[in-house]
Amino acid sequence: MKKYFLFCIIIFYILINDNVQAQSDRFPKDKMNRIEKDAYQRIVQQQSLPVGDLSVSQNTLKQTVLNKVLNPDNLKSLSSTNALKSEIINDTLIVGGTPDDSLIITGNYTFDGTIIILNNGILRFKNADATINGDIIVYGYHAVLTADSSTLHFPQLYIYNRYMLVAGNGQVTYNNTTLDYSYLSHGLTITDSAKMIMNHVTNFGFTTCGLSKKPTLTINGTNLGGEFILSDQANVSISNADTVLVWHQIPAGGVLDFSFPQPDTVQTYSFNDTTPGVSGIGYSVTLNTCYHVMWGLMPTTGSDVKISNSTMRTIGVWFQGNDTVEVTGLVDNSFYTDFTADLTDKNLQLINTNVQTWSIYSFDKTNISISNCTLGEVGAQNESQINTITSFLDGSGGYWWSTDSAFATGYFSYSTMVRSEKNSMFLFAYSTLVFGTASAIDHSILFVLQCNLPSDPVPYNESEVWMANISSPDTGNVDKLIPITGSAWIEKTATSNLMDFGSYRVFYQKPGDTSWISLTFSKTEINHDTLAIWNTNGFIAGTYTLKLDLYDNAPDSNNIEALKSVTLQTTTSVNKIKSGFNSEIIPNPFSENATVEFYLSYPVEVEISVLDDYGRIMRTTEIKGTSGINYFEMTEAELSSGIYFYTIKTSDYTEVKKFIKL
Repeated sequence: MKKYFLFCIIIFYILINDNVQAQSDRFPKDKMNRIEKDAYQRIVQQQSLPVGDLSVSQNTLKQTVLNKVLNPDNLKSLSSTNALKSEIINDTLIVGGTPDDSLIITGNYTFDGTIIILNNGILRFKNADATINGDIIVYGYHAVLTADSSTLHFPQLYIYNRYMLVAGNGQVTYNNTTLDYSYLSHGLTITDSAKMIMNHVTNFGFTTCGLSKKPTLTINGTNLGGEFILSDQANVSISNADTVLVWHQIPAGGVLDFSFPQPDTVQTYSFNDTTPGVSGIGYSVTLNTCYHVMWGLMPTTGSDVKISNSTMRTIGVWFQGNDTVEVTGLVDNSFYTDFTADLTDKNLQLINTNVQTWSIYSFDKTNISISNCTLGEVGAQNESQINTITSFLDGSGGYWWSTDSAFATGYFSYSTMVRSEKNSMFLFAYSTLVFGTASAIDHSILFVLQCNLPSDPVPYNESEVWMANISSPDTGNVDKLIPITGSAWIEKTATSNLMDFGSYRVFYQKPGDTSWISLTFSKTEINHDTLAIWNTNGFIAGTYTLKLDLYDNAPDSNNIEALKSVTLQTTTSVNKIKSGFNSEIIPNPFSENATVEFYLSYPVEVEISVLDDYGRIMRTTEIKGTSGINYFEMTEAELSSGIYFYTIKTSDYTEVKKFIKL
């Protein structure tokens, strides 16, 4: 029975996270090729980036993430597992393995893993200070979780690192309790006929709560309510709460001809199928004495919506089915006198209405193209695809993400945060991350090509990140040795079974030419360092294109490529420190010792590096340079015979020269 019980738990997690597939089978070669071809044409033609209005909302809402709203149709019943009392199995605490199982926790308590409450199991925190490094799942006929006069800590590494699922007929009750989510957004799903009651709860972290089927949520007193996504026949009552965003999902066949009350302070509000102007809506919501209330709208495929004289915090447009849809021209912080969205799958009309944030969500197998928009959030789910170009995601509605088995692309755009999740793939290319992070979680893959980022992208869980970037040069002179710097690496977590780094190659293309000339091939990863040395001796002035190919170690060597244009000019005479250090290595060639002489116009920190003919750094030394002639003794007995380069760098110039070791 224990093996069967473990099997049920494993199946449960598979349904939540999906099975990871082999990367070589998943690699979207055709999609990559189309995007890279378009990028190449733009680079060669030196096109500008028309992104329109790039103003960032000053009232940024904490991030929304719909992928944490699990599909209850996928959940299998575990009520037949009657094997164990409360027991820890593979870092999972099980309460309810046998009938009438219960566990009471008081005082200080720490658990490193997920807690699952099944059947009619009961877990109670009473006067407890508990730290839980995992998720909580309440799923069963009468599974119960209560917390009285307690503090529950859920440490998070990133937003939505932790979530709670309440399903079946499960029930959660919090009384006079503090929930600490590291002040980060976290997920909550209430589904089936489950119930949650929160009385006088203090939240340290913004909650994204999805409600589906016939759940009940009652809140009376909280400092930070969060956002609530209403669908199906959910029943929600919120009183004495601060910061509440109510998302009204309008299903297929639903009709809404409505004016929302003014936001912020709301004494009473009621919305259901009996509300004038509302039909085809199964859920109901009431608000009493709530502050900082915001209105959200989610029109789905097949809905008919008309909003008048309202201030909308956010409109998140859903696309479902197999449609191919183009979205263009939506801009955050816009006032619409009389606007009908150009959408073929739904009717959406706005009259004298202000929209602070637009968001786009794709489902099923839809194929969505977004261009020239300023949006708060974009998310691709299920097996859908979203391609976004020349747009700006200002973060006012969340972030830019892909989940499930979706594929998302963003290029020639700006964003505040990007992330791939579950088994999805996200290609972020030729774009800028204004602030925030780029990351991959679960089993996903994030590709980052030729982007400007505040920090390197990071993989978590069992995910992987590809990084291909040529950072310099932007310009240069002919008849010079020019270092090409950047990054070429693939990083995965220790538990990931995805493919790893294989090699990289650097090429250049002459103006007006179609062929690529190889500069280097290397099996060593590079991070913010020299990728290759480019000898421009005999070149003519003009615009050249550099190409960085990054390969994994799969048998068929999947690869992505990053492109950068470089303008080469003829050498011009400027002051000595700008045109070069007039450095020289004596003797050259040498067998044991040599001296590098170089000139400085003023004292400055100098970095001197030795590189092999593949551009790999063999040695780096920092010295304090003085005005005039400087000397650097080079004793390189450890070098084998061959061709090498040395670089001399200051904060405003780099010089590269070749030498030979006998």
